[in-house]
Amino acid sequence: MTTISAAASDNSINDSAAAFPAWVPGDKITIAGFTGTAGNNQNATVVSRTASKVVVTTTTPLVDDAAGESVTITSRTNVLKA
Repeated sequence: MTTISAAASDNSINDSAAAFPAWVPGDKITIAGFTGTAGNNQNATVVSRTASKVVVTTTTPLVDDAAGESVTITSRTNVLKA
């Protein structure tokens, strides 16, 4: 999605289209597609989430990067539903 940006101030990814799935704290995600700041492409753990912001913990802190690149965020957390 070209509406996703990264913010170093709170180690978050942000979506101006407010389209993040209903992840919960502890969910594992993979961030990919940042080209200007390739270090933002990494695995992360969700700390908190709203429809337009996901605060994460990462091995390397996120670096500010404006929206515009084709960024994808995928879930690595498997959920068993009865």
